[in-house]
Amino acid sequence: MLDAIRYWAALLAVVSMPSALLYWFIVHPFVSVWRRVGKVTTYLFLAVVFVAVMWWMVTLRDPLMAVEYGADWRLWPPAILCYGLAM
Repeated sequence: MLDAIRYWAALLAVVSMPSALLYWFIVHPFVSVWRRVGKVTTYLFLAVVFVAVMWWMVTLRDPLMAVEYGADWRLWPPAILCYGLAM
């Protein structure tokens, strides 16, 4: 049970973090472009990019998550707190 929780938490991080980082590099430097294009086009473009990146990360999950590092259960509460604050 706990191994399944660790696996899904790691998979969530592997899939979501690159998209979140990519969001910053796509939106912030080009904010004037996105304002000219409009909200609907911007969100549609970002949705397509995010789905593509997330799909790509899911296809790469086996090599990215191949190493088993174990878990120190004392670190779970601060990790969940930090992840929740980051979301």
